[in-house]
Amino acid sequence: MRSLLGETRVDDVILRQLWMKCLPTNMAAYLTTSINRGNLEELAEAADKIQELFERPCVQAVETPTPNRVTTQQSDVLTKLLEKLELLMPNISSQSGSK
Repeated sequence: MRSLLGETRVDDVILRQLWMKCLPTNMAAYLTTSINRGNLEELAEAADKIQELFERPCVQAVETPTPNRVTTQQSDVLTKLLEKLELLMPNISSQSGSK
């Protein structure tokens, strides 16, 4: 975070608070007990070690959705309603024009 600040100087207390908000809650809870024991660099190193110990591979399952029977039926009903509406439109237009 300090490298992102560049020349801007920010008090360590504020920087520590911002950094803690970005951590996962379980890690922030653990480090909160150590917050007064070390400087920000030491806390960052501790966070890195915790992450290495508890890091688990993450697998994201991807599934191609299959059309649901109900969705297909609803689509068919909507298609038929649209066809009927298109047939009625000329009648409605001619009736409103003759008034």
